[in-house]
Amino acid sequence: QAQGERAEGTEECELREEGELRVCPSCNRLILRRLMELKSQEKTILTALYEKMGLMKQEAEKLRPSYLEMAESLLAGEYAYGLQNASKKRLELIKMYESVDSIRYRFLACLALHVRV
Repeated sequence: QAQGERAEGTEECELREEGELRVCPSCNRLILRRLMELKSQEKTILTALYEKMGLMKQEAEKLRPSYLEMAESLLAGEYAYGLQNASKKRLELIKMYESVDSIRYRFLACLALHVRV
């Protein structure tokens, strides 16, 4: 509620000397409802990040065997694959793993925020 306004049938909210906030029952219910909504949103964000991280990791794992095959062939001196193709595949794989790592850091940051709340 706006400062100075009093809801009908409720006490006015006030700040005590110790830094505690005294809140009327109506405001307390609104605050608790909002906190629950925020926690729910955080869980949704965490879930989305975790799922995205899993999908990116799966894509990278699918690409990995073909890159390893190219690399082994080139290291054995075979000409079945070109060096440029292997380099492109390697860069693609590195970018995928960097994306997984980036999502992991975002997930951990959100998780740390969630735990503090």
